[in-house]
Amino acid sequence: MIERIGHDVTVASSGAEAKTHVAATSFEIAFVDLRIGTECGLTLARQLKADYPQLVIVGMGGGISARKRLSRARAEYL
Repeated sequence: MIERIGHDVTVASSGAEAKTHVAATSFEIAFVDLRIGTECGLTLARQLKADYPQLVIVGMGGGISARKRLSRARAEYL
């Protein structure tokens, strides 16, 4: 969908892969799942935000535990 409106999309299947992509390319926004394989997406989001403060991060996830994690993360950044 994002590609259809003219934006480039890069997909990462792990936190390490995501960090490699972000280091190599200038991104404006990152959509981060709360679970990336066995990794915690919130940890990745915090690391990305610390290293790239201008990067907009959108956290995504499903289920009750994901909503709880997003609520805690939102409180950290507001």
